[in-house]
Amino acid sequence: MYTKVHNIKEFLKENRDKPMICCEYAHAMGNSLGALYKYTDLTEEDPLYQGGFIWDFIDQAIVKENSNGKKFLAYGGDFEDRPTDYNFCGNGLVFANREVTPKMAEVKYCYQNIKIIILEDKINIKNKNLFTNLNEYECFFILTRDGVEIDRKTTIIDLAPMSEKSIEIPFVRENNIGEYILTVSFCLSKDEIWAEQGYEIAFEQKVLYVVKKDKKEYKGNLSIVDGDIHVGVHGENFRVLFSRVKGGLVSYVYDGKEYILERPKLNFWRAPVDNDIANGMTFNNSIWKIASLYGKATMKSFKELEEGIEVWYTHTLPMLDMVLCQYFGHKKSNFFMLHF
Repeated sequence: MYTKVHNIKEFLKENRDKPMICCEYAHAMGNSLGALYKYTDLTEEDPLYQGGFIWDFIDQAIVKENSNGKKFLAYGGDFEDRPTDYNFCGNGLVFANREVTPKMAEVKYCYQNIKIIILEDKINIKNKNLFTNLNEYECFFILTRDGVEIDRKTTIIDLAPMSEKSIEIPFVRENNIGEYILTVSFCLSKDEIWAEQGYEIAFEQKVLYVVKKDKKEYKGNLSIVDGDIHVGVHGENFRVLFSRVKGGLVSYVYDGKEYILERPKLNFWRAPVDNDIANGMTFNNSIWKIASLYGKATMKSFKELEEGIEVWYTHTLPMLDMVLCQYFGHKKSNFFMLHF
């Protein structure tokens, strides 16, 4: 149960006499299944690995009314029951009221039987179905620029089960500035007893290319104001302010507009999910939350170089080693980079 992918690989190196199936390999509690693709990818790498089972399909919860008469899905602790496992009965891909959870989209993507690989100038398609030809589906090619659809094509692809082919991308390269994303989608061409025509069976999406603005080379020098509390840097149509006391970039004004509400701070923590809590993450890794809350930044050096401005800070973290942070401002490009 819940064997790690690298352990499965090691086991199969020495045991090649029969297939391997994990009785459970993913725990679908709360916001989860982010690593499911590692297991489904392994099914293509090694034919002896046959996959596994997700715990579980549907949440166990009971409809109950609160003091205001509003119905909700109740779990452990909502019935004045102690001791209790609280929401540990909610491990499903589907909520108890039969609504689909967001993580079901990841499962559907990992389990789809059509593998689509979008390359720079072509699309590789593999039909992993055992009996179904892809000519039973409609294939859509959708091109968007900055999220807005600009072109769409529809076709039928004749591809026998367990075979693969490459096709050309059916769009010419655009020159307008923006991010171009290609989506390839296979949908039902007719109604089935389990879904209507147009239901998506498989898809893939990728940023094809980005057309950028020509870089503007700024002329002129940077001027520096070195004070006891702050160090200011002024350039063409912008100014920035570094704090010696608080540590870090505290102001960035471009074209008269302030872009920083509060100085950037190091953060090594994120909100724990249900599986984290069950696994003891909030206790075992709490040191990183403390480091995020109480780290102290100190300006180490400030240098004017030939190509720009360089600022170094040291961040002293409680119970951890210090982290070195570098701000670098480029004279010609008029931008600042942050490195750790």
